[in-house]
Amino acid sequence: MPNAIASEIVLRMVYLGVVDGLFMASFQRFFPILLTRSGRLKKRSVIMMTITRLIPIVAGFMVLLSVLLTHYVHPNWVYLTIFVGINLFQSGITGFCPLATILKKLGFPQ
Repeated sequence: MPNAIASEIVLRMVYLGVVDGLFMASFQRFFPILLTRSGRLKKRSVIMMTITRLIPIVAGFMVLLSVLLTHYVHPNWVYLTIFVGINLFQSGITGFCPLATILKKLGFPQ
């Protein structure tokens, strides 16, 4: 019974949009069921996380993380924000993204 309650909570979190980005894809892989607006359970196809979707997710997460670390831990964490910004800038100009290369080697779909 506790597993059914935990599954129900996870399904409601997915429905409400609390779990997003990378976590959303992971949860949908293991819980491919979604609550509809009427409260009924509905089977849902698994959304594949592609490199094109992962790059802005990871970049945004790194910027937010570095800003929080700069504020709460030490001011030198601002250099991580600068590094991510420079990397995004050069990636936009040159078309080369080190994260995309790493994700390709890990086997993520294009």
